Amino acid sequence: MTIRYDDYLLETPGCSLPLYNPYHSSIRTLFAANPTYEAMCSARNVTVLVQNFDKFTLNAGALRRAYNVSHRETHCYYREVLRNESAMIPDKTPELGPIVALPIGKPLRAEYVQVSCNANGKLLFEDYYFVPRPKRQKPKASASNQAHSQSRWINVLILGLDATSRTNFHRHMKLTGKFLEEELGAFEFLAYNKVGDNSFPNLVPLLTGLTGHEVESLIAHSKDVDALPFVWNPYKRRGHTTVYIDEMATYGTFTFPNLTGFRQVPADYYPVPMLQLLDDIDSRGPYCVGSRLKTAELINYLGQVLKLNRHKPMFSFMWLGYVTHDDMNGLKLIDAKLNVLLRELSASGVLEKTALFLISDHGPRTGKFRTIEFGRYEEKNPFFFLALPKHFLKENPGAAAQLEVNQRRMVTAYDLHATLLGLSKFPALSSAATERGLSLMGRIPPERTCADAFVPPEFCACIGTSSSLSDHKVALSFAHYAVSYINALAELHFPGRCVVWELNSVQESSVLGGRVAGKVLLRVMITTTPTAHFEVYGTIRAESAWEKRVDFLQRLDIYGNQTKCLPKSRWMKVFWFEVEFLTPVFRNMTIHHEGFLLETPGCSLPLYNPYHYAIRSLFSEDPPHEAICASRNLTVLAQNIDRFTLDAGALRRGYNATREKIVCHYREVFRNESAAIPDTTPQLGPAVPLPFGGPVKAEYVQVSCKESGKLLFVDYFFIPRTKRQKPKPSASNEARSQSRWMNVLILGIDSTSRMNFHRHMKLTRRYLEEELGAFEFVAFNKAGDNSFPNLAPLLTGLPGPEAESLMARSEKADDLPFVWNSYKRRGYTTLYIDEMPQYGPFTYPNYTGFKRVPADYYPISILRLMDDSDSSARFCVGSRLKSTELITYLAQVLEMNRHIPMFSFVWLSHLTHDDMNGLKLMDAEIEAFLRELSACGVLEKTALFFISDHGPRIGPFRSVEFGRYEDRNPFCFLALPKHFLAEHPRTAAQLEVNQRRLVTAYDLHATLLGLSKFPALSTASTERGLSLMGRIPPERTCGDAFVAPEFCACIGTSSSLSDQKVALSFAHYALSYINALAELHFPGRCVVWQLNSVQESSVLGGRVAGKVLLRVLMTTTPTAHFEVYGTIRAESAWEKRVDFLQRLDWYSNQTKCLPNSTWQKICVCRSQMVNASSGS
Repeated sequence: MTIRYDDYLLETPGCSLPLYNPYHSSIRTLFAANPTYEAMCSARNVTVLVQNFDKFTLNAGALRRAYNVSHRETHCYYREVLRNESAMIPDKTPELGPIVALPIGKPLRAEYVQVSCNANGKLLFEDYYFVPRPKRQKPKASASNQAHSQSRWINVLILGLDATSRTNFHRHMKLTGKFLEEELGAFEFLAYNKVGDNSFPNLVPLLTGLTGHEVESLIAHSKDVDALPFVWNPYKRRGHTTVYIDEMATYGTFTFPNLTGFRQVPADYYPVPMLQLLDDIDSRGPYCVGSRLKTAELINYLGQVLKLNRHKPMFSFMWLGYVTHDDMNGLKLIDAKLNVLLRELSASGVLEKTALFLISDHGPRTGKFRTIEFGRYEEKNPFFFLALPKHFLKENPGAAAQLEVNQRRMVTAYDLHATLLGLSKFPALSSAATERGLSLMGRIPPERTCADAFVPPEFCACIGTSSSLSDHKVALSFAHYAVSYINALAELHFPGRCVVWELNSVQESSVLGGRVAGKVLLRVMITTTPTAHFEVYGTIRAESAWEKRVDFLQRLDIYGNQTKCLPKSRWMKVFWFEVEFLTPVFRNMTIHHEGFLLETPGCSLPLYNPYHYAIRSLFSEDPPHEAICASRNLTVLAQNIDRFTLDAGALRRGYNATREKIVCHYREVFRNESAAIPDTTPQLGPAVPLPFGGPVKAEYVQVSCKESGKLLFVDYFFIPRTKRQKPKPSASNEARSQSRWMNVLILGIDSTSRMNFHRHMKLTRRYLEEELGAFEFVAFNKAGDNSFPNLAPLLTGLPGPEAESLMARSEKADDLPFVWNSYKRRGYTTLYIDEMPQYGPFTYPNYTGFKRVPADYYPISILRLMDDSDSSARFCVGSRLKSTELITYLAQVLEMNRHIPMFSFVWLSHLTHDDMNGLKLMDAEIEAFLRELSACGVLEKTALFFISDHGPRIGPFRSVEFGRYEDRNPFCFLALPKHFLAEHPRTAAQLEVNQRRLVTAYDLHATLLGLSKFPALSTASTERGLSLMGRIPPERTCGDAFVAPEFCACIGTSSSLSDQKVALSFAHYALSYINALAELHFPGRCVVWQLNSVQESSVLGGRVAGKVLLRVLMTTTPTAHFEVYGTIRAESAWEKRVDFLQRLDWYSNQTKCLPNSTWQKICVCRSQMVNASSGS
């Protein structure tokens, strides 16, 4: 059915919106039905308690009619509903306080309560109430802060109705719409466009300014949502009281499907535990509280809270969902109630100081109406009104005029976020743009398109950008591909549980826009057997229609009753789908290499396409770290080596403070040498006034600044200082003459494969190769599993287990034969930086670190203090990236010491440890760093080892062969001074050859030992390493290089295991071994694993002493992915041994009951499984 639009609602150069008849005869019946929720609630236990704010009375008549008892016979009690702060997921774990007699007619000293009444020993009913109570007055940010004088603040009220289009708002919200327009003079933004599919990717841009993908990435990194840059934070800092209400707690924005919610309560008024309890006790009628409509109760509660706090500034966010989420007509129940709320707030004066944002996230996303063009348009165009105080508009006529114009411009949630940030500075008026948003009070160009507004094509409401697809064969081919894709997703996420879809018909097909890079964007609407309706967006290559990709898919019919066998998941629908989440599909897919990167008699390395379409989406997202840091307490101190000044502009913007009233102190950060473990025990010196403009006589400092006695911020700084000149070991030592030493700089980036370096470090790589003439060792192979067994060979020449054993015997790391000791003995100044000291190679999990400071520059204590003081965003220092700060500090130290010999070891981790795309943030920084060192002459005397320890070890990418190869092949560059290579042409030639030889960290260690004898040139080998400046044989194998088979990147040494009985037997044995290990290390704490399936099995090499080396990839219940290497005796498969095991999925949020241990990967906490099951 086609419903044609009558005209254009909006026509701008950038976007045209259609004008449909909202009551078209073809759809009128869809909107005629009255919702039944209110009637269903009134049929439940009658509410007999009358509430007036915090006081309750019994309605004697209702009590007699409903329960046939008198109020004298009735005794009532209440229990406070609390948030269980000690639970793993506090937002999902409400708890009840002790039973207290209900004081009829007197104030109740609780906020959210469960009330039960009984008569003659029999329970009559149980009910729940929201009790508005005043909060303690927030301290003013400063005495001079005008925003907190009674007449100069502005409240913010964001009131959201889920799944409501602009057109449907006009159908059903006539009373509210009239009051908004005629009484409040509200602005309606006709071209408000959703930016994502469902609620989550539309609310996070509003609340944080970030995309849904960025937020998910950040949550995965920090394991909770508290570190997100919520828009209410600037308001909190200025003393606003806050409200956060999410009616559908079970499906909360930050808890569904498997998010862990807030660790700390995010707002002063936060009834989420109460709402969760209501959902838990009555999932059949979650829209009721007793016999009242829950939505009506929350509207009433919000009104009471706002009126109670009308004399102080407020920031309030409320999202209502139950009556509109699955029912386009549920809106009818809200109109009169919302109209009354607005009238009451207006009459009480609240709206005279309030910016009201009345909005939705999207229109109806499923159901019959969604399958037609009209429904598709409504889904993309939610309603949005903004009402501002009349005095505000009168005082700011420019903003008022701009708002009037912008009602007819393309706007999104990113623009609302920018507007909210601007209002947070009130009474100053800011219309500053953000990365993706334009303030509604500033100019929004009429030429703005969906792309300009960061709206993907599949969500764009503008018309005229698509045309019918003329070639039906292409549409049919793409539809078949899409159905195969959907089936693959279903089997991946719910193995063996789902029906296999078959294509029934292609109902519509269209082309969106023109070609982009030779590709065409398609949209097809298909029906399947069993009956379902899918809308699929994707691309095909114009010249070869067989090259296809699905970018987004949506299921249009209602499917809730078809998925009851499934766990909570956005994939229950197999419909909420963007490229970001496609990659797990390829766990069961082979990506073939296109040739060989390296072929020697000893080792062949595969040549993969690093941008293969199957994994391309993994590397397309921008990491959120920089935006997160920028949203934190603004850094207002400008540092120039050891001197500090205040940035007056930043001070005013960030804290509304002036330089004249600021008092700053610093405290030196020391290493507590008397502590049992000095590396993990920082301490602070006394507070000293910060001498603005004068030198600070300290190396690592914590700075705090106050205004009128109120703390504004705490920040940390690295101050480069010269060290006392080392004595020369002997007068005849040529290496100490000014022109005859060789600095060493080992610069490491954690968890970065050679291929990922090539993807994201283009500027740095070009500079290394073209300007510095660096050698890239393409067959650099990791020597162990994680960081420690790869750094120990580099720094000591010992394998991980030997280094571990030596530390265990001496109870410290000091006795290890560190390579820098050779340089120290020759008078070198040394530097050691490990960005993630909590997970440092010589302290994690339970090592005791260094007893004595191992280097002259050793900022571990300040790094540890920063991590301890702010675990939510450890990658930040104030509002700056920690990695950037350390790179700057390193450059300053090296420049300051350019006339003396230096040995430096720096390991950067925060941006890359859990995020393959974090590397993007380092490229420009490191290229600039290298240019600076080159310009000041440091690199003319420096051997630069630029390396990683391994590639990404965990996550869906690691489960495919491609990912396994990347894990084993970290990047490695060596740049030497040009004069050195000119003086040693044979060495230069050998390095050129060795770029294509199998090398390891043991070889780097041998090379470093050789350089320590400079200007003498040594290519001596060590027990396990060959110098990169000497001959490395092409016949060298992983065995020759001391690389265990499970870590070897060379291919062609394995074959598929033909006997699946042997694979299954070994898998069962491996799982028993894992369970035994878990019980040994964590008695009674771990769930017992059960085998789900063996995904892959292979034989590595031939027989060795009658034994065969196996590798199996298996999945378990509870869900985990293990890769296990081991041996079986060829003649008797019952004789088995596990040599190495690796867990490939993320597990840190499942091991919170455990102490620090490298064995956490083998456990899922039993207590967390119990909590998770009881919470669901």
